[in-house]
Amino acid sequence: MSLAMQYPESPIGIMDALKKDAEQLIAVKKKVADANIMLEDLWSELRLMHEHKRDAARAVALEIVLEQVEFIMIQLEYEVDLAEEEYNRRKDDLVERMYETSQAALKEMVADIDPLPSSCIISLASSAFSK
Repeated sequence: MSLAMQYPESPIGIMDALKKDAEQLIAVKKKVADANIMLEDLWSELRLMHEHKRDAARAVALEIVLEQVEFIMIQLEYEVDLAEEEYNRRKDDLVERMYETSQAALKEMVADIDPLPSSCIISLASSAFSK
């Protein structure tokens, strides 16, 4: 079992979750882009049908469906944007948490360092002045 799975709230666990979220977000954005391309192709087909006055009933039905699909795509793009904003917020929170953790660890390390004994300080000072 990985550390990320053992400690999901640790920076490693959060980074692992963010990585998975980023991969899913990229996959969804690709699917949305592909769907928009297909939607544009269908609109082109509809324009050709209108230009050539073919299948008027089919053209009207296709136009209704395309308008509905286009509305759904707008909603989907909005949801993807919200997911991306949430991902960025979580990523920023992680960076801030890691910074605070590293600062606290550094303070602890500095606090654990024993101060130089006074005899050592006197020896260093006298050697500096003797030169």
